[in-house]
This record gives sequence, structure tokens and C-alpha cells, in this order.
Amino acid sequence: MGVVMSNSAMSSPINITRFNALVIQYLSARITANRLASLAPLSDQTFSTLVNDLDKTIVLYNSFPACLAHSPYSSDLFVNTTHLKSIYSQPLPSYSSILKHLRNNSSDLDTAFSEMRESTYFHDVYQINQPSHLLANLMTLIYRCHLLAIMPTFRENKAQISSTLEEMSSLRYLLGEDSLYFQSVRHWVMDWKEEGFSQELSFLTSNKDSSSLLTKVKNS
Repeated sequence: MGVVMSNSAMSSPINITRFNALVIQYLSARITANRLASLAPLSDQTFSTLVNDLDKTIVLYNSFPACLAHSPYSSDLFVNTTHLKSIYSQPLPSYSSILKHLRNNSSDLDTAFSEMRESTYFHDVYQINQPSHLLANLMTLIYRCHLLAIMPTFRENKAQISSTLEEMSSLRYLLGEDSLYFQSVRHWVMDWKEEGFSQELSFLTSNKDSSSLLTKVKNS
């Protein structure tokens, strides 16, 4: 059953305080009290940093594979991104635009958080101990669950929204742009066999000197 929200709650901006309130409202049975409490000290700056990181990650996705033209990397490294591109050729919406949409559409907000509450698929996310990393992964799930709800073809074709964002965050890192978001999700890429990433991408992101060497070889 969905959770009924007041008009004032619907109109409140989704900042760290509002986001944490929603997490407690929907996920208190899935995330331990200690982990939920650990989110409370996080600042609006941390939340804004992650929104900005996600926006930049999505911009990179929207330019894929053209964004690889002047890099040493092949599209074969990014298996989830390539699959999503094969089933949907349009740009993905920015993270910040999805936040604005959810702020003004309580039904869609409820749908996304309800899937997060009811699905057993996210168990490992809810076990993350580092507060900012837990926050980043919860923010990923909101985007993922909303897109799968409004675009049924994604679910039908087994599009991996979260993994695509994680791949593009890894690409940003390889191109010299480290981020809080990447540091929060890189462990999924390291676990490439279980999580469905390419082994080479996992190697490159864990051995960045190797990727620098590739760049030097290509440019020599």
C-alpha cells in the first residue's frame, strides 16, 4: 500500500533532510536503525555534490560512445551502457530533473520508494556502512526505480540503470574526474563477475596507472 503524503510534503524540495525523511518513512524495515541514524549528520552539501556527480555521469552517458573518441577506451568495456543504448537511443533525463519531477508527483515518488521497500534485490545496498556511500547508492536506486516504472521497455529488456551509471562514473574516473559518487559505487565494479561488469573495466578502475599507460601508448 502506498504512503499518503501531505500537500506540504509534496511541495518540499528534496534535499538531504527530505530525502532522509523519505528513507525512514519507507525503508525503516529494510535498513538498520544505526545505518538510518548515520545518514542524519550528512549535509546538504554532500547531497548536492552527489546530485552534481550524477548529473555529470548522465551527461557522459548521453554522449556515449562519441565521448570515447579521444580516449584509449573501447565501448566493449561498458557492457551495461552499450546494452541500454541498444534499446533506447534517446538521452536519459538528468538526475536533478528527476528530483524536481518526484517532488511534484507524489504518486511517482511513492512508486519508486515502494519498489525500494518491497524488492529483495537491493539487500546488499542496505548493508553499506559508510553513510555517504549508502546515501549515494540510495540515490541511484531512486533514479533506477523511477525510470523502470515510467519506461516499461527498460524492464522488459533487462536494462541495468544502476550499473550503467556505475560504468559511466568509472569512465569519468578513468578520464581524470574522481568523484564522491564513484568512490561510493566502485565496489560494485570491482565485483565484476557477480555484478555483470566487464573484467577489463574492473581492472582499469582498480589499477589506474595501467589506464594512464594505455593513454601514453596511444599518444606515442
